[in-house]
Amino acid sequence: MQELFGQVTPMLVLIMLPGLIQFVKDLVAVEGTWVKVLSFFVALALGVLLQLQVMYPAISQWFTLAIYSILFSMAANGYYDIAKTFAVKG
Repeated sequence: MQELFGQVTPMLVLIMLPGLIQFVKDLVAVEGTWVKVLSFFVALALGVLLQLQVMYPAISQWFTLAIYSILFSMAANGYYDIAKTFAVKG
């Protein structure tokens, strides 16, 4: 099977964190100090999962699938939001 995307790296996880936190923040309407709590737990969960996929290579493909699925979902959501701002109101 040809790989379209590379392996999930710590850099990829760090790059996706702000977008993921913003997405969850908007989804559950979190504000103020709770955003810091949310970001802590999201980063903690992704960090633990990243290490688990290194420790247990059998879950590596599933983790990669989950990460890229989240990234594509967030990108689609972002494109939708951008398209809404340019939509003609009639």
